[in-house]
Amino acid sequence: MSGERDAAAPKGPDAPTAAESTGPTSDRAATRTDGGYLTGPAVERDDGSPLTGTGLVREGVASLRRQPTVLVAMVLAGLAVAVVDWVRLVDPVPVAAFQGLTTGRLAVHYGVVVSVPAGVTTPLSALAGLKPGWLVWVGALELLRTAAFAAAGVYAFATLLDVEPTRAATARYGFVFAADALLRTVAPAADVPLFVGIPFVALYVYVVVHLVALPALLVDGESTRDALGRSWQLSTGHGWALAAVVVVLGLATFLSASAPVGGPVLAGAIAAVQVGTVAAFVRRVR
Repeated sequence: MSGERDAAAPKGPDAPTAAESTGPTSDRAATRTDGGYLTGPAVERDDGSPLTGTGLVREGVASLRRQPTVLVAMVLAGLAVAVVDWVRLVDPVPVAAFQGLTTGRLAVHYGVVVSVPAGVTTPLSALAGLKPGWLVWVGALELLRTAAFAAAGVYAFATLLDVEPTRAATARYGFVFAADALLRTVAPAADVPLFVGIPFVALYVYVVVHLVALPALLVDGESTRDALGRSWQLSTGHGWALAAVVVVLGLATFLSASAPVGGPVLAGAIAAVQVGTVAAFVRRVR
């Protein structure tokens, strides 16, 4: 009987209507994509402030304070790169050293899949005349360097996003990491006039900005194709904020890698900030 009376009782003037009961939740749900992520324009903090590049970086640094093992993992990966650099300097295989600031130029080094500049690299022309044993040696060292940073990246994103990385997700991340590293190796470099180079820089920043979330989405379980499309979609509407992240962290990575001693280790610390910043962006759109 009491249940019937409660059901029949009038709501009164202060009772919320159906529209009021949904409130902002319904608005936010209406902006969700089919994969459970918010579209670009809907991303904002709980207090209603819009997404900014400085805000994302601050959130990234704060997440590293809460999860210091992420910073440790990325610094150790940078140490692995430094060790490989030292070994390559003493073996007889020709190498090209990372010049950094010694060239008198600034560069933005922002790997879509988090990485740091290697202190030394082997020119493709130097591989042509190597004996098979030395080819295997160089390949093993490069694989070690790649595996160290790929593993650290998977661990870092999984920790900050609170997900359990699957073997498939780890394999996809490693494949994209290797593809990105190979592209950087074979990509041509040329000195061009400023007015010619600006459009290429703008195109580079535009593409990288739209792929900022790619590594986190791969660890989160998205397929490579879906992660590419999702990252492009989620960045829409936040180009300036993400461009600031790319430029600031890219310059910081280049400057730290230019240090004469421990450059890759310092760059590994910046890479940890990059991971934290990207994870903060993805958490916003979850």
